[in-house]
Formats: sequence, C-alpha cells, structure tokens
Amino acid sequence: MGLEERDYTFSAERRHGKWLYEAGTVWHAAAHVGNLEVLEKLWEWAKEKLTTEEIKERLLFGTDERRRTVWHLTSFGGNLETLLKVWEWAVKELTTEEINKLLLATDTEGRTAWQLAAMRGKSKILQKLWEWANEKLTAEEINNKLLLGTDNKGRAAWHCETMFGSLESLQKIWEWAKKNLTTEEINNKLLSGTENVSRTFWHVAAQQGNLEMFKKVWEWAQEKLTTEEINSKLLFGTDYEGRTVWHMVAEDGNLKILQEVWEWAKEKLTTEEINNKLLLATDNKGMTSWHSAAYNGKLDIMLQVWEWAEEKLTTEEIKNKLLLATDNEGMTVLQGSARWGTLEILQKIWECANKLKTEEINNKLLLAKDNKGMTACHWAAYMGKLDILKQVSEWAEKKLTTEEINNKLLSAKDYEGMPASQAAARWGKPDVFRYFRMYRNGLKRN
Repeated sequence: MGLEERDYTFSAERRHGKWLYEAGTVWHAAAHVGNLEVLEKLWEWAKEKLTTEEIKERLLFGTDERRRTVWHLTSFGGNLETLLKVWEWAVKELTTEEINKLLLATDTEGRTAWQLAAMRGKSKILQKLWEWANEKLTAEEINNKLLLGTDNKGRAAWHCETMFGSLESLQKIWEWAKKNLTTEEINNKLLSGTENVSRTFWHVAAQQGNLEMFKKVWEWAQEKLTTEEINSKLLFGTDYEGRTVWHMVAEDGNLKILQEVWEWAKEKLTTEEINNKLLLATDNKGMTSWHSAAYNGKLDIMLQVWEWAEEKLTTEEIKNKLLLATDNEGMTVLQGSARWGTLEILQKIWECANKLKTEEINNKLLLAKDNKGMTACHWAAYMGKLDILKQVSEWAEKKLTTEEINNKLLSAKDYEGMPASQAAARWGKPDVFRYFRMYRNGLKRN
C-alpha cells in the first residue's frame, strides 16, 4: 500500500485513489496544522517505501489543489519548528536549483511562501525565510521575487503584511527593503506602489483600521517622499472606486484614523485642497465622505465631518455640496439614509437641514426624487423601515400642506408608476402598507 493511501487518523476523504485533507494529501494536512510528529512519521515511512525522485515529486514538490507545497503550508501555518524540519529535509534531498525553486514557487493565487507568511504576521517565520533566501538566492531574485514580487491581485508581501499581518513583521520588511532596494524602488514600488484595485499600502492600513500601523506607515512616507508625492499618492490617491483614504475611513467608520488624517491634512494642504479634495471630493458613485458615512450608519464620523465642514466651508457650499448634493443615482443624503441608514442618522441630517429655507427642505429633500423617481418616503417603504417612514411623515406634516402630502408625497409615483404604499404591498412590507392606509385615513399613528 502506497504512502498516500494509508488511513491515518485525520478528518479526510478518499478521492481519486488518495486520502485528502482540504483538497491535499495527509502530508499536506499535517504541514498545514503544524503537526511535526505526524510529518516526521510520514517522512520516515516515505524513506522506506519511495525513491528519492518520488519523495521530491510527491512530498517536497507535491501540491494540493491550491498548488501549495509543504513549504507553502508550513510557512502559512506559522509553526517554526515544523518549518525548520522541512528545510532540513529539503537541504538534504534537493539541489541548490531545486531549493531555489521551492523558495520561489507560487500557488494558484500567485503567492510565494514568503507572501503567505507575511499574511499571517509571523515575524519569526519571516525572519527564517529571509535568512534562507539570503543564503540561496541572488540579490535580484530577493528583490524582484520576494520584496517586490506580487500575487495575482498585485499585492506584494508589503501589502499582505499591512493587510493581514503585524507591525513587528512589517517593520522587519521595511528594514530589509531599506538595505536591499534603491530609494526609487522604495518610493515607487513600496510606499507609492498600488495593488490591482489601486490601493497603496497606506490605503490598506487605513481600511484595516490599525491605528498604530497606519501612523508608522505615515512616518516612513515622510522620511522618503516629497510633500508633493505624499499629497498626490497618499492623501489624494484614489482606488478603483475613486475613493481616497479619507473616503475609505469615513465609510469604514474609524474615527481615530480619520482624525489623524485631518491633522496631517491641515499640516500639508491648503484650505482650498482640504475643501475640494477632502470635504467635498466625490468618489465614482458621486458620494462625498459625508454621504458615505451617513449611508453606512457611521454617526460619529458623520458628525465629525459635519463639524469640520462648518469650520472650513461656506454656508452655500455646505448647502449645495453636502445637504442638497445628489450622487450618481440622483439621491440626496436624506434619500440615501432612508434607504441604507438608520433613524438616528436621518434625524441628525434633519437637524442640519433645518438651517435651510422651508422651500428648499420641501422641494429638494422631502419631495425630491432620484433617478428612479423614488422619494425618501419610497425608499423607507421599499426597505421596510417603518420607524424612518413615520419620522419622514411627521416632518412632512410640519413642512408641507395637506395637498402636497397627498399629491406629491403619498401619491408620487416611482419609475414603475407605483406610489410608495402600492410598492410596499408589492415588496411584501405589510406593516408599511397598513401604516400608509391608516395615515391616509387620518388615524392616529402608534
């Protein structure tokens, strides 16, 4: 019976004549979970039963369905003792050329063992991989395949560490990069380099919400980049959705990071740049950071951005570019919040809107229609948000005439020719439909 067919005590299934664990052999399973005792026993049996070529082909270079070798799996698993043992076997069995092949092999996602270790933030594993790479690889291979090499998503180990790893490991990569790369490579391919979705590592750190890592990355950028590069590549750099770091943090809701960006922006940017490229800048969906915070239910972010807007912008800019501005779907922040936000968010928007003239509130907020002919009332009904619908109705009673409520709010038709009440019935929102019926009949609401 061959090695790969033995029935070990793993949660495995038989497929294509082999015992598999997570689409790999038992050998791969033991490597992945870092079970050194099992790996050593498997290796002992392999030495008894298999030829040298079979050991190379099936164990050291054999891959699972993600094309990961035992080297990938032990690096990703993060068990240093297991990795040291696999290295010991590789050195004994493989030629220098074969060892290099093992070090630089990529899985189906284009990741080397080095990148997989970076994703786990295991600094001791990274340290050993770096030492072995320096023993076996050329400077060119180290630079191009490890430090600057990217996976199928355009992510170098630098991006992977920022996204999934630890500050300790990131600092190690930074020190190695400074010793091995040129200033131009550090600036253009690490600090300013982007992955396939156009995010720099600074964007990634911001989106992950790791304040300590975010501040460290900014510190390194200031060491190496010019003010112009910092502004254009970091503060104003956008991802594939047209979002700056400012947009990303507002959307994800990390207030401390947003406050850090604000302080740095005040140091680096002119008032005009702060206003036009941060506070009023829109992404590919036509949304400002204030819209994004409101749509995503980030009340603390929304209030903070509003405070800064009042500090920097004119009354007309606040009115026309925040409160009454529409995104690419033709929605104001009130409509968008009725659709995606919360009652608390909507109430805060209303407080801000009370600075407007009654006519503007009525025509450009309460009765405004988006590209689908939907008012805030329609969206609350469509989403089944009875609390928001009641609140909008209450505001309507204070601001609109009975005729306007009946003809322009309750009877207003969307792009399918349906008023909000009929749409609620169609979309399976019985509570909303009943509320509309009671409201029309002039009954007291709960």
